[in-house]
Amino acid sequence: ENLHQLRLTGRGQDGVRWPIKLAGRVAYLSNGIASSDFAPTTQQVQVHELFKREIQTLQGQLGQLIGQDLPQFNERLRQRNIPNIVAGTARPMVP
Repeated sequence: ENLHQLRLTGRGQDGVRWPIKLAGRVAYLSNGIASSDFAPTTQQVQVHELFKREIQTLQGQLGQLIGQDLPQFNERLRQRNIPNIVAGTARPMVP
């Protein structure tokens, strides 16, 4: 739920009820930059840097989840003879 707002229903006042998450904010910023004939403003560049730091933080949290939490959880599943959860690899969002 850090990247996408999972509570959206597509009806009514969702945008008012639930805040836009990181993916929506990045899309909004990119649309604003793409629709201009000029270079990004200082503020847009600063917001981009802020988003890059947020993404790096989230990637670190995901790394911890996959690297530490998931193996511990899979061990508990193994103890109960339940198949493991296998994590795939994800490409970074920001180069």
